[in-house]
Amino acid sequence: MALKTNFLLLSLLCVPAFAAEKTLVLDPANSQLEFNAVGRPAMIKIKGKDATVTGSLSLKAGKASGTVQADLNQFHTGIDMRDHHMKEKYLETGKPGYQNAVLAISDLEIPSAGEKKGVAFHGKLTLHGVQKEVTGTTDLSVKDAAVTGTAHFPIKISEYAITLPTFAGATMAEDVDVEVHFQAKIN
Repeated sequence: MALKTNFLLLSLLCVPAFAAEKTLVLDPANSQLEFNAVGRPAMIKIKGKDATVTGSLSLKAGKASGTVQADLNQFHTGIDMRDHHMKEKYLETGKPGYQNAVLAISDLEIPSAGEKKGVAFHGKLTLHGVQKEVTGTTDLSVKDAAVTGTAHFPIKISEYAITLPTFAGATMAEDVDVEVHFQAKIN
């Protein structure tokens, strides 16, 4: 009986080692936030890119949870004056709490090593001082001790108290497609 009890106790003590929490740490050199917007008239297309993404997610039992953020001051659209107006007038990145977009994710399913998989996700995006639920999809690939992927989700900028940008008779549509390219190491 004592042998059975000791074996059971030893087994229970070993379980946490196998279920240990790991961390996904984003590599800022290989992670960036982009957006695609359309203006009215529809021939105007605006692409913002180059905003570095940082953060980490806890990984336990194949699910990741945590926060990632991007510095909105790093966005570039290809036109310096448009970049200045976007950051200063519309995103108001100079105000406290407005410089970063922060995405909190919970229970993101991470595929097994060697797998590539499309996964739906839910999160909370904080932008321009407003937090809203977002849903999207992400294509994930796990190889060695790294996770790479691209996440896509739509937002309506009016829901984040951002004035619709206008210039010279052109107005940006309120629907914006957000894309996050990332690479993370599993620690």
